Amino acid sequence: MNEPDAMPDPIVAQAAQWHVESHGDAMDWDAFTRWLEADPRHAAAYDAVAQTDALIAEHAAELADRLSDDAAPPAPRRALPRFAAAALAAAAGVALVLGWPQPQAQITRTGDSARVVALADGSQITLAPRSRLTVTGNRLALDGEAHFAIRHDPSRALQIAAGPVTIVDIGTTFDVATSASDAGVRIAVTEGSVTATAQHDATVHLGQGDGVQFQAGTPPRVVAGRGLGLAGWASGALSYDNAPLALVAEDIARLTGTRITLAPGLSARRFSGSLSLIRNGADKDAGKSRTARDLAKILNLRLVPESDGVMLVG
Repeated sequence: MNEPDAMPDPIVAQAAQWHVESHGDAMDWDAFTRWLEADPRHAAAYDAVAQTDALIAEHAAELADRLSDDAAPPAPRRALPRFAAAALAAAAGVALVLGWPQPQAQITRTGDSARVVALADGSQITLAPRSRLTVTGNRLALDGEAHFAIRHDPSRALQIAAGPVTIVDIGTTFDVATSASDAGVRIAVTEGSVTATAQHDATVHLGQGDGVQFQAGTPPRVVAGRGLGLAGWASGALSYDNAPLALVAEDIARLTGTRITLAPGLSARRFSGSLSLIRNGADKDAGKSRTARDLAKILNLRLVPESDGVMLVG
């Protein structure tokens, strides 16, 4: 991978800016995705900045000692280009880049906005709103939803605990979501392959384009990953293929903050279609109610306001 100072200075500066903004509520994820896809050097620069940040965090105590008033001046070193130095300074202020392996549990929680958790080996996890990720060495635990872009490394197997399901991966791009209501887990693979095992169930092997839905009391359901309602939240749209309405309502609640309850008899109803989510800069109250209104309109249901959200009724 290219080093930061081997790239054009503006690209490094842009990568550092995106790295800092990814941890704030105003992050424009659509624009960030377009920037990454515009030039292969962009992703390389972003990875380099993330790894530099991880090194700074790892040696923070040593750096503080060297820079203290009582410490001897460090030996002269080759000066970094101006933009590279700015990138390092920006990266030093970010706390969500974790060393690899991480001996102690590091917990990241999100609120209204997503966050990127970068590991020192170049792997990145984009944590969806209202989700939690725990990193302990090569073991991760997810509560909520996340997009994983894991760097390929046959020498180690990353294990992700998602509810009752354990996912093993050595380098893949995939999405995972857990359900608090029924201990369900969904997995969709974009690149590479993973294995997933639920308690008392056989191991399921997933390749590119595959998806699986684990639900308590039923065998794993292997389907096309694109219909599981995953990944689209980053671009502002969710797509489902014959999904339980209760699962769709839970996704909306997690991703928009609008709590949706279902009237008796609706939990088992199925939903196929796409729903728009709030985009950055949109009026949040209007956007939240809009997503619920769209769902009700498609299913010919009504929305009844409640003190802490809305109810879908027939």
